[in-house]
Amino acid sequence: MYLIFNILSVVYGWLVRCRLYLYKHQLLKSYKFNIPIISIGNITVGGTGKTPMTLWVFNQLILKNKKPCIITRGYNRSSKELMVVNKDYSNYTSRDIGDEPLMMLKNNQNIQMVVANDKIKAIRFAIDNLDVDSIILDDGFQSLYIDRDFDIVMINAKQNNNKYHLLPRGCAREPIQNIKRANAIVINRGDQPSINNIFINNHLNIFKAENVFGLVDGSGRAVKNFVAFRVLALCGIGDPDSFFKTLNNYRINLNKKLIFRDHYNYTATDMGHIYRCMNNSNCNTIITTWKDYYKIHPLNINNQKIIILNMELEIKDRALLRMIDGVVNEKIKNEMIEKACDGIDYYLSHDIKKTMNMFNEKQTRKE
Repeated sequence: MYLIFNILSVVYGWLVRCRLYLYKHQLLKSYKFNIPIISIGNITVGGTGKTPMTLWVFNQLILKNKKPCIITRGYNRSSKELMVVNKDYSNYTSRDIGDEPLMMLKNNQNIQMVVANDKIKAIRFAIDNLDVDSIILDDGFQSLYIDRDFDIVMINAKQNNNKYHLLPRGCAREPIQNIKRANAIVINRGDQPSINNIFINNHLNIFKAENVFGLVDGSGRAVKNFVAFRVLALCGIGDPDSFFKTLNNYRINLNKKLIFRDHYNYTATDMGHIYRCMNNSNCNTIITTWKDYYKIHPLNINNQKIIILNMELEIKDRALLRMIDGVVNEKIKNEMIEKACDGIDYYLSHDIKKTMNMFNEKQTRKE
């Protein structure tokens, strides 16, 4: 099996390099847009903190009086339709828009998103139909068909070197050396990743994210007294180890653990299995993530207590925000200048045409 994975990784790597070559030499088209596009991506699959980072960038742009819109595919959703998510259109489930967009919506009622399989179509729709002046492209580092103004790549510092082998041998979506395309690297869940030498050798802009954790109930209220809880902990996320390790920092009676695959859509049958595990392990409380909570809460017909491990991402180094703000402001300013020049050209050409018509009329009268 190891040999097969090695062979498949070589083939996959060849295909990735061919794709990169075609875009680099403009043999494949990359679409440009007239508003700034900030991409949040990664170089390995799952568990790097893209979603919290996307929310952080969105909130920071709002504080700067910008009007951002998040573009996302909404992984593993049932619907294939383009969906607008904002204060006017918010009555969605994870099956409509995906679990991560739903989590962003529930955590920020002022969110503005377009969820669609076709990112080009989604960006065009946002520009043409919504009041936006900037785009945040979720999972955009490999979207070479979109011309981005700023690329942020998330790195999970807990991942070891083996994870950076190409798929399927490892978890890398493309060769790790390609990270030099990024404008900024955000290191999450630690500060010394195993690939630190690559960052240093390529003189990359590196920023550290800090995770602030807390236990909350479904309405977001802090839960401080959990001595009486006998817990079943479950999650369906890209990095389940980080979830369970964080819970170990709390004095919780953790009786049972359940792990589901990332983006898992729970069913009534799954909920029945969870109840049985709770009964067999003498549990009276479920602890999970926000992403999982919104999918299991509607199935909780026995009204078991559910607690959420809340995580917020913070970046104290303001240099990253200054870089993003500079890129956004420059693109917006250039677009305003271009529109002003177009307007001047229009009126000049209109006045010249009007003058020529008047001259021709006078000439006609003389004749």
